[in-house]
Amino acid sequence: MTNSPSFFERANTWLKQSITIRLFTIGILILLLLIPVSMVESLIREREGRQSEAMVEVSSKWGGQQTITGLVLTVPYKTNAKVYEGEKTDKFKLVESRNTLTFYRKS
Repeated sequence: MTNSPSFFERANTWLKQSITIRLFTIGILILLLLIPVSMVESLIREREGRQSEAMVEVSSKWGGQQTITGLVLTVPYKTNAKVYEGEKTDKFKLVESRNTLTFYRKS
């Protein structure tokens, strides 16, 4: 009597050695793992939407247009400053700058 392997033993050996079965199994696993990835992506999109809604709501209540009323006085003035020209000359240059000072009156 010859010891020939049974059908199940041959099928088991074929499944262990078959690259096609391994690739097919990897493909199925990838497809199954895409389900939780899409669920996480939808959760991220939902939270981004809630964040933008919250920003719009807060800015509409607190950050509306602001109006400054009352008298405004703008006074121009000049300032002079000494600027060092360089090590070779050891001289300073007088530089004049013009600025404005603005005063607002509370109403």
